[in-house]
Amino acid sequence: MIELDEAVTPWTEVVHELRRLRAESSRRDEDLWDALEEIRAMLGGQGEGTRSADRRAVPEQVEGGADRAEYRRLKRRLRRFVAGVLPDGGCVAVVSRGDEDLLELPGCHAVHFPRQPGGAYTGFYPRDGEAAVAHLEWVRAEGADYLLFPETSLWWLEKFPRLAAHVEQRYPRAAAEEGVGVLYRLRPRAGREGDAWPEEVRELLDAWAEHADSEASLSDASLLDWNTGLRLASRLPGRTVFSPPRPDGPLPYLDGTVDVVAVKDDSPATLAEARRVARRTVVRFVEGNADGEGTGRGKLVAVMEHRTTAPPALPSASIVIPTFNGMPHLMPCLRALDETLPAGFSGEVVAVDDASGVETARQLRQLEGVYPWLRVLRNDTNSGFLATCNRGAQEARGDYVIFLNDDTVPIRGWLGSLLRTFTTHPDAGAVGGRLVFPDGRLQEAGGLVFEDASGANFGRNDYELEAPLYAHVRRVDYCSGALLATPRKLFLELGGFDTRYRPAYYEDTDYCFSVRRAGLEVYYQPEATVVHVEGATSGTDETTGPKRYQVRNRRIFRKKWREELRRQRAAPGAYTSLTWHRLAFKGGDR
Repeated sequence: MIELDEAVTPWTEVVHELRRLRAESSRRDEDLWDALEEIRAMLGGQGEGTRSADRRAVPEQVEGGADRAEYRRLKRRLRRFVAGVLPDGGCVAVVSRGDEDLLELPGCHAVHFPRQPGGAYTGFYPRDGEAAVAHLEWVRAEGADYLLFPETSLWWLEKFPRLAAHVEQRYPRAAAEEGVGVLYRLRPRAGREGDAWPEEVRELLDAWAEHADSEASLSDASLLDWNTGLRLASRLPGRTVFSPPRPDGPLPYLDGTVDVVAVKDDSPATLAEARRVARRTVVRFVEGNADGEGTGRGKLVAVMEHRTTAPPALPSASIVIPTFNGMPHLMPCLRALDETLPAGFSGEVVAVDDASGVETARQLRQLEGVYPWLRVLRNDTNSGFLATCNRGAQEARGDYVIFLNDDTVPIRGWLGSLLRTFTTHPDAGAVGGRLVFPDGRLQEAGGLVFEDASGANFGRNDYELEAPLYAHVRRVDYCSGALLATPRKLFLELGGFDTRYRPAYYEDTDYCFSVRRAGLEVYYQPEATVVHVEGATSGTDETTGPKRYQVRNRRIFRKKWREELRRQRAAPGAYTSLTWHRLAFKGGDR
């Protein structure tokens, strides 16, 4: 963006005049809104027809316990609040019950939160924090620059601590006013607050938790926050973090009884005590450069001192993304990858362009210069999804290949969880993740295949992502190719995706059956979560377009796997919570 030099005339006068006119226009808008609200109040809500038909009156029962008069005053104050802090043209996601009046904010474009892909209010709230985070990241990927919690919606941050921790940790507060609301800027923290250590410590705990050694295979890794002042428990949600009963003196723990000890005081006595208690690692927080050297003002750096050996690094991986004229979806996906790839990522992202148009090819070439981990391949002719995936796997360089649709938005922590499953489950031949609809509903927690070759996405349309049924690693019949990891060597040995299913559909199910025929298992990993805009690239109508191949390929699959299908269960007549519980575990039913 070009900045105008305040010392230069006549631009200085022009800038000041534009600012004055903007402020005056905002004040006039507010006066008109105030008058309109007063007229509506006197008329008891009449005159609603003067606005567009999709506008709604103030709800009879307003969030947060406010009455109607208080709520009208809040909306007027919100408009003044936003006008004072937002630049022109920003997109604001407003947390509410779908009140259209709250979208009438000056100087910006406002959208509902939660919202549907078309922009309308969803009509329901997320049921848990995981769903709320997934929905937020999708809304952000769709272009939201800010997240506004009006005073009447601040209860979200109490009801969903997972969301509160996610927002507070990742995004800075742009403004806050008591009795009005809180505004977050939906861009990763910059400068001093852009420290990388939260993700590094999170990855350290995950690596230790999933590392099997001669003593034990840990189900969790504990971290002792020894008076760092960094609120590690709230900044590392879902991890075992605790503090000693007293902030000073020797630690009341035996030698080697805590996996990780975090300190900020680097005095010899403190470090000696931390080393005595830490079984795995001492994390020392210092202000310095990227190497953790030097002191003084600057970013906070986590210096890792491993007591015996470092935790095993993630294996190298190639993330293969097939795309065809899909830049509107691919760009949010790449931005999300840039923010969620682990600090120690060893691998590449291979975007395979299936002979898209000239403009898409040009943009992909530019993106190779933006993202150092991106490599672009281009098909000479349009070959279809299946062949494009196979080419990406053949030319991949990583030990593991991960197929990822271009219409997905990965959520932080997805990649490490996916890859470490192969360590914690040595019999794993393929691993998939949790797919979530943009509105926060569950799309798939693994897949089921029945004796007639029909299938089902486990838990589809459930509102509770954190329900116990979906919160643990589980053997499944297959996982969707929208997010599917497998050893690259195994993929090539099994012949890749069977070309009989070209151009697409059932190739992922077929591959998972081949994995199991080879004596390995297919696992669902809930910690690997991505938002998937189902049908964004192929549609949803099975009678037209690419989707029509789903019906044809089901017949091919049934013929190829007829012996194995005889050992599968019959398809249920309907899906209820009881049905999902009955179908949850494979046991010995194959």
